[in-house]
Amino acid sequence: MLRLVPLLGIVLLGQVAPESCVYSDGVLITPLGEEALEVPAVDAAGQPGLIHGLVFGVRDADDVPLEGALVRLWRGDELLREVQTLPDGYYELPDVPPGEYGLVAEAEGYEPERGPVLVEPGQEVVRDFHLLPLPEPGVVWGHVFGILPGEHEVPLVGALVQLLRDGHVLREVQTQQEGHYELIDVPPGEYGLRATAEGFEPETVPVLVEPGQAARRDFHLPKALEPGAIVGRVFAAVPHGDEVPLPGALVVLLHGEQVVRSAVANHEGCYELPELRPGGYVIVAQAEGFEPLAALVGIEPGHVTHRDFVLHRLLEPGAVVGCVFGLTDGGDEIPLGGAFVELWHGEELVREVRTNPDGHYEMHGVRPGEYRLCAHAPGYLPREVPLEVHPGQVTEQSFVLPPAPEPGTIEGQVRGLTAGGDEVPLDGALVLVLRAGHVIRDARTDRHGHYNMGPLLPGEYLVLAGAEGYHFAHAPVVVEPGEVTVRDFVLRPLE
Repeated sequence: MLRLVPLLGIVLLGQVAPESCVYSDGVLITPLGEEALEVPAVDAAGQPGLIHGLVFGVRDADDVPLEGALVRLWRGDELLREVQTLPDGYYELPDVPPGEYGLVAEAEGYEPERGPVLVEPGQEVVRDFHLLPLPEPGVVWGHVFGILPGEHEVPLVGALVQLLRDGHVLREVQTQQEGHYELIDVPPGEYGLRATAEGFEPETVPVLVEPGQAARRDFHLPKALEPGAIVGRVFAAVPHGDEVPLPGALVVLLHGEQVVRSAVANHEGCYELPELRPGGYVIVAQAEGFEPLAALVGIEPGHVTHRDFVLHRLLEPGAVVGCVFGLTDGGDEIPLGGAFVELWHGEELVREVRTNPDGHYEMHGVRPGEYRLCAHAPGYLPREVPLEVHPGQVTEQSFVLPPAPEPGTIEGQVRGLTAGGDEVPLDGALVLVLRAGHVIRDARTDRHGHYNMGPLLPGEYLVLAGAEGYHFAHAPVVVEPGEVTVRDFVLRPLE
């Protein structure tokens, strides 16, 4: 008589073992006279698992088994296995190593369904799928016309109509008689639709395809303008002399951030950018070892635009170094570690560094030119100086920051004058504090009309107050060290 004898997850086919049989060290011990069967010990933690289940299609709220559906096993972006379902929708993935996977079921005419699955050592995982039917496709159709001089429209035969999604072409057709086109079996969703025809300007429009519906989009393409061109030369500036041609210079034409054309200057520094659509562009000339140069350029229909460039050699960068000290009440200068030093070119912050514990700072690789250098540290007044950086030179600039006086505060109340002459607190009135024409603080009044501005460095300010339906009011205010300056406003209503 034969039977299956499971041992540590291993199924053995053998004779029935008497109750006296024991399993020890990988050996089945039988009574005296019986043949001993050696079985290797197996680590159950490494046993593969089994994934199986059913795939149904949902039709009219009923589940229908799907034959031939694909079930795929993924790990990350790697496809490991795939099987097809049987006539009853059953699938099976045996011998799957333990771990986490992704499982996807797909069938023609249905939305795919996916989900995670965890396989435990030696275990079975049941995962059924209920696939929803794909929505009924739609149709996109219409006509493409060309607009000739005099606003006369003609149907365009052979125009190309493309269905787009995220900039990628999904489908395309050519127009037939009377400029008609049709895109059938389009899955519902939002798309872009582009029409192009030789000699006419292209046009792209959005289109929404509803399930089982037809969306009409007609195009009216204006006659394309005659292209223009840009020609010119690129020169290198020579100190105390004339410019010389710069062969090998690269000239790039940009429309927004898109490169439209590019050309390399020949041995005479000449370049040409042909077949350009009329409009505005940015043109850039550059060459190794030279400062790039950019300019705005307009292209007229059928015209050739001339644009020359004179490039200057890159100057050797310079450096800015120095120290930041703080002035004590006793008049001593102490190094300020952690102070901020900023290099400004106009309104652009070019570089920012912090001083070391000795108050020292360094800025290397600074392009030659004129700048503003600012230093500031908590508890001290900031300082700013003009600075010129020379090619290949180190410019030294140190700062001594005086201690900041105790800050002050501006507060008060904003009231509005009523038609009867009464004064009422204004909730949400806007209060601005300006210094040297710049707004440095702003606040809104509370429901009692009160506002508070601080801390503010001592000095002279201009305070403005305004509210909807009222005239603005302003007044100069002097902030004293450690003092609270009160300034109230009474606003007159607009007439």
